[in-house]
Amino acid sequence: MDGETIAFNKYETIHTESSYKYTLDGFATLVANVGFQIVNSWVDEESLFRACK
Repeated sequence: MDGETIAFNKYETIHTESSYKYTLDGFATLVANVGFQIVNSWVDEESLFRACK
């Protein structure tokens, strides 16, 4: 809560992110399973990044 102090042990690890990689087809299937669909997608020239809407 606001102003709350949380103590960590020295060298304690903190999980900050989970990164998941999907193919476009795999992602389309994943979102279709919950009632969504991909309308448009973009990928950079090196195929390192993709955005979908």
